[in-house]
Order: sequence, then structure tokens, then C-alpha cells
Amino acid sequence: MFFQDGCGVYARGPSVAREYLDALSAKLGADRVRVIAEAFRPSEHGGFRAATVDELRSQLAAYRGYPAYLFDGPHYISNELARALAPRAARRQGALP
Repeated sequence: MFFQDGCGVYARGPSVAREYLDALSAKLGADRVRVIAEAFRPSEHGGFRAATVDELRSQLAAYRGYPAYLFDGPHYISNELARALAPRAARRQGALP
């Protein structure tokens, strides 16, 4: 079951989203629950902007233990943001020194 966290539109914060994940996991089984982390936030000028590294780190930290997917639609995750979120993986890929 994919659960979209709602953090991108401030429907809920990461800690509340984690509570939902835990409840779903208790009902359905942890092996059946996945989280989609919204990688965007409302822009002050309308529309949406990419979430910052710090915003995404707090989301992903709250979901530790659950398989997480980033909702990139459309294209909020730059190469730089991906490298900042996963520096060890970026180094393995040769994208960081």
C-alpha cells in the first residue's frame, strides 16, 4: 500500500505521517506499506517549489524503517538535491569526491 505523506501541501507534518504509517503497518503488515514523500512545497508566488534538503531530510528521517519514494512531480529533485540527500550513494556513483 502506498501512502502519500501530505507534507508537500502541509496537510500533515512528518511525525503525523509516521503515525499514519505505523497504524497502516499494524493493520496491513509492515511488508505491505510504502511511503511516498512529497518533495515539493507551496511557493510564495503560487504553484510549488522544490523542498529543501533540510525539509526532505526531516521527512525521510521520520520514515526510517519504511521503504520511501520521493514524489518528484514534475521534476523537483535536482541532481544536487539527490546528491545532498544521499552523499554516500553519490560517491559510489562517482558524482561526489
